[in-house]
Amino acid sequence: MVYAFAGWVFLLLAANAILLLLGGWYYKTRIIGIFCHYFLLILTLAALVVTHKFRYREQGQLAAMSTMPSRTLNSTLYDVNWTYQDDANFIEKIWVWELVTFFICLVTASFGCFKVWNRTDVRDSQVRSTLAKSASDQELLVA
Repeated sequence: MVYAFAGWVFLLLAANAILLLLGGWYYKTRIIGIFCHYFLLILTLAALVVTHKFRYREQGQLAAMSTMPSRTLNSTLYDVNWTYQDDANFIEKIWVWELVTFFICLVTASFGCFKVWNRTDVRDSQVRSTLAKSASDQELLVA
């Protein structure tokens, strides 16, 4: 359950990062990415709490001490190279990556508002048309 939840959170974060990167050129993807970023920040916090809870509750601590195999190769055969201790170590690594990702998302929460990689003077079509209209209005006022 922890693997699946963390995996989905990381996949959603990756998809959102792509939206924010495309937001340098497309206004709509930037807006969608900004809104999703805050939702994913909360989802990352939930994944962080769930992972920590599952790993450090009594059942998780007892499982972390077990040297019994935890992975099956088929319906009757266990993989003796992967134990519950290995699962516990992997879950700790997932938790560290979730913590790092949470802080990165927290710090970069408003970066999607800015067009970082698109350095042209002309911005989005909505802004371009608004600027053109305001420039023509100012010319009429001066004349």
